[in-house]
Amino acid sequence: MKRLGVFLIALQIVAQGAWADTTLSGKDIKRYLSGATVVFEDGDQKWLSNGKTVATFYSSSGRDVVNGSWTVERNRLCETFPNTGRACVKVVILTGGDVRFIPSNGNHYTGSKTN
Repeated sequence: MKRLGVFLIALQIVAQGAWADTTLSGKDIKRYLSGATVVFEDGDQKWLSNGKTVATFYSSSGRDVVNGSWTVERNRLCETFPNTGRACVKVVILTGGDVRFIPSNGNHYTGSKTN
């Protein structure tokens, strides 16, 4: 019985190692986000294949739609919005399928791709 317990623990460790977060390359970011919508806790964002992006935020004061642009540089997603300027982030697909955007300051935001 003790061997079965050790085997099950070893199998669990191997299974966990098989699933890992994946940082996307520049080519993969373009493929993954072009035409996609990601839903976040406070809104959603759509990346159009023509380099435009539309972010919608919901708050107690209502709905705010912000238009911007996006490109990929050195394996990072770079976005420009009128009020916040330009920012570049790493894009990581998490083990469970969600997508995480990580700026250079280490903060991050996570959402679920809908298409």
